[in-house]
Amino acid sequence: MLFKKQGTIYETLFTFEALKRNLDVFNPVGDYSTIDSVVLNPAGKCFRVQIKGTNCTLDKNRFNITAGVGPSKSLISATDVDILACYIQPRDVWYLLPMVKAAGRKRFALYPIENSKSRWEPYRNNWDIFF
Repeated sequence: MLFKKQGTIYETLFTFEALKRNLDVFNPVGDYSTIDSVVLNPAGKCFRVQIKGTNCTLDKNRFNITAGVGPSKSLISATDVDILACYIQPRDVWYLLPMVKAAGRKRFALYPIENSKSRWEPYRNNWDIFF
């Protein structure tokens, strides 16, 4: 499947999950922005979200997400995006990473397994980050 099409699927899945949690989602027209969605919580706070996903595993428990932007995969900064939403398709799991914690990183190794000791584990399916 083409990468653009797969990206659109991940963005649509993100919107669906956010709407189920009483969050409003606004998507910019076009694909020129670092921001894939803007999420508005019930209190009126906005979050700029970049959405990434993968359906490939490096081994049975590790999934890598590259969170760069554009053809050269330029680094995303916390001044551009508030939340990096990473979808692990084979496990149907979201990691909602605050960019202030992920600053200076472009690649993320995610381990969606029970008792994972990954630094990103507190953000697995943590939709409360928007509240």
